[in-house]
Amino acid sequence: MRTVTRWVIDFAKYYKKVSNNDKYFLESHFGLLIKNVLPPKVSSILKENGYIFLEDLKGVNLDDLLKIDGIGKSTINKLIPYAKW
Repeated sequence: MRTVTRWVIDFAKYYKKVSNNDKYFLESHFGLLIKNVLPPKVSSILKENGYIFLEDLKGVNLDDLLKIDGIGKSTINKLIPYAKW
């Protein structure tokens, strides 16, 4: 019997450490998902409102996000390192 070792990567921690060129590569080629950054409940709320990829948040007014039930300042603070407002 063979044993396979799986590596678990803390994506958010990795993403914060990569260079801007690498972030561009990840976002453009893999379509960085909000669900990789936020807890499932919050990411599903954003998905229901049409925000699936971090790219979807470009140009969105932060006040508009805060008007969504279940989205608060802590959610916005978690998104800021990833989103390009």
